[in-house]
Amino acid sequence: MMTTQPDDKSAIQAFINSQFASLNWSADQTAHWAAFETGFVPEAQLFPVCRTLNTGLIS
Repeated sequence: MMTTQPDDKSAIQAFINSQFASLNWSADQTAHWAAFETGFVPEAQLFPVCRTLNTGLIS
């Protein structure tokens, strides 16, 4: 198993936090798409996914 350096973990956590913060919207405030886009290379293709909530067992 490959170990992750503490700096890597911090950088990954900071990226995840930034992405969630940029997409945090409300009735009074829209998502900050420009900030979200900075996490990806210009050529990146993003595909939206809609999944229904299904309960079940993992087995």
